[in-house]
Formats: sequence, structure tokens, C-alpha cells
Amino acid sequence: MSALLLALLAWIGGQTGYAVLTTAEELPAVERLDPAAMRHMVYPQASEERLLPRTILGAYDVHKGVNGTIYLSADLDLADEASHEVLVHELVHVLQYRSGKAFRCVGQMEAEAYAVTRAWLAGRGLPDHHDDIAIFSPRSVRTRSRPTSSATSPQTDMACRPDEKRDGVGHTSAPPGRCVIE
Repeated sequence: MSALLLALLAWIGGQTGYAVLTTAEELPAVERLDPAAMRHMVYPQASEERLLPRTILGAYDVHKGVNGTIYLSADLDLADEASHEVLVHELVHVLQYRSGKAFRCVGQMEAEAYAVTRAWLAGRGLPDHHDDIAIFSPRSVRTRSRPTSSATSPQTDMACRPDEKRDGVGHTSAPPGRCVIE
């Protein structure tokens, strides 16, 4: 797993200009969780009925472990290159945090992570199954513009809310310090 993470980080660094991690000791931990555990970890206060339709593929918790922890759904087949898009997305968040870069809001971080993920998919000729449904927006209104295709200059106004803080990476209902890809 370390070799895969380091290779993906090198690619991400080349796309974004972020300083990359170069040793296994710098890497975040990676844990695999079953789908129900993923949903409850990301949305601990939500009822099972409300969570059932959600499929959480990955999440990053900057506060768990020495270098943070990436959580991946046990349903992901990491032998399939297409599933690496989840790792790419979460690793962008790892580098965002490590960089100390100031983001106006959580949506801005997500816009960059999705733009990099889309560039990674396109570079491999893999289909982009992401739609333009918002990840972040107030309440149930979930719309946003698609991030630009350039991984180095993502759209910066992706559903920014006045009350969002950089600390709350992830869904606005996710615990602080977590970033999630559904």
C-alpha cells in the first residue's frame, strides 16, 4: 500500500505543486471499514434509516493517528485502478492540510480535490462518474458548478457558506477534520 500511496502522491504533487510526502513514515494510516461502519463514522449522529441510502467510499480524518487516517470502504477493490480515484481524492486532502494553505471554505478544498481526481481519471482514460450534485451546500439544496478541468486552478466558489471553517473538512454534517467522498 505504501508504494501505491507514494506514487499517487508524487502524481498529485506534480499536478498541484504541493510538497509531496516521500517516505512511508510520513504517510497517513489507511483503514478499511465495512459500509455501515463508514456511514456511522462519518455521520455519527444520523439514524440508520437516514444513512442507508448513503454510500461512503472514503474519508480522511486529519486528527486520527500521527499523520491522519484515510478510511476506505471495504467494498473498494484496490486491485482495480479505477478505485484509486478515492485514494487520489483523499490524498489531495492530506496534502492540503500539510501545506497549511488557506482555503476560504470547505467547498474550495473539495473543488480542488475533485478537479485533481477528474484530471487523474482523464489521464488514464477512465470514466468520470462524478456529477454536478453538490457535496456542500446549506440543507438539502445541493447544487454547484463543475470545477474547472485544470487541477492547478480549481473553481473557488463551490458552495461556500459563511459559517464554514477550514477545520470542518468534509460534509458540513461530518465531524470536524474529516473529508468524505461519496
